[in-house]
Amino acid sequence: MNKEVLYGSLVRVEVTSDHHELEKLYRESMFLPQMGQTSQVISSSSASLSLLIYPKGEEEAIGFISHVELDGYEGVGIAIFYSKPQRYRLDFVLEAMILYVDYIFQHGTYKVHIEVLEFNKPVLRIFKAGGLIPQARLRRHAYIAGALWDVIVFGYTQSDWQEKRDSLKSVMETDEFNFSNHKTKIARYILKNKEEK
Repeated sequence: MNKEVLYGSLVRVEVTSDHHELEKLYRESMFLPQMGQTSQVISSSSASLSLLIYPKGEEEAIGFISHVELDGYEGVGIAIFYSKPQRYRLDFVLEAMILYVDYIFQHGTYKVHIEVLEFNKPVLRIFKAGGLIPQARLRRHAYIAGALWDVIVFGYTQSDWQEKRDSLKSVMETDEFNFSNHKTKIARYILKNKEEK
């Protein structure tokens, strides 16, 4: 089994060719409404790179990152993130995202797209505070929990990312952002706005 390990202060991310744990997490993700249509495109066979997310000091994966290159756009990749709902923490996912983006730039990716659903207000607020500016808004693009939602697209080359990642990490380390009730905020936003869709 080939394996590389990326270490952060909160999580470690393992780049692995062992798909046993990944397949189990893929199946779990298909039943999560927030994953929407992404569950149709993630599989260990379609992903060109698969990573498992572990909390620091733990041996059970709480989620995955699947990296898929965009058809017709060599060197441009998009990632799909999943975390078990019962173990979800926004700060875990954000740190895993930073480790992932750093890694793929080191291994030849020219540009990465980060897509955020419009109801994920905590992430969008942190991105804004870190100076991350969206490049596009895909209107009514993702069907999730019975409604169509906009997708906010961020895109960076490696030179762009170096500055943005440092700014994002600085924002995450401040006391301004409370990560503990992130899931509750998203659920409330979906219920409040679903009727308007």
